[in-house]
Amino acid sequence: MSLFFPHRYKRIGAVLSLSGFALLMLMQPGFTMMILPGLTGGDEGYLTLSVYHSDSIAAIIVSFSVFLFGLYLITFSREKNENERVQGIRRDSVLFATLLLILLAVAGFSFLLIVGEPVENSAALFFVGILFLSWIAFIVRFNLVLYARLKRIKNDPGEEQPDDSFRS
Repeated sequence: MSLFFPHRYKRIGAVLSLSGFALLMLMQPGFTMMILPGLTGGDEGYLTLSVYHSDSIAAIIVSFSVFLFGLYLITFSREKNENERVQGIRRDSVLFATLLLILLAVAGFSFLLIVGEPVENSAALFFVGILFLSWIAFIVRFNLVLYARLKRIKNDPGEEQPDDSFRS
């Protein structure tokens, strides 16, 4: 039983994660205050803090969810040629991302213990950020190692490398 999505979902996930990230960047307060009056049909005076706050919170939740779901689809989509070698690269990339997550979490906790919380809610933002960084690190490392492996095989198709040669 395979728990992975078909390969076509990788492209769908890329589009969703890029659009979710773009929406997150567009939801910065200065930009939002410029475009919300046009979207709501009001003028500048119409935008009170409560309207801005509720609209921006809803947009941030939607864009965050789209970004998260896109990363989920990219991470859990099969490759076109899924075999033991690709599964080994996937396993090693998961281990790399987990190690990065642990190191960053320990560094974050150490920083908070030494310095204290510098800005309100910055610790929560930091830990949410390292969770996404670990997914992104997995995606980047997996695709880079897979690309390097396929390029090496195309350059020398007769040479069969041992299974552990792709580890860095």
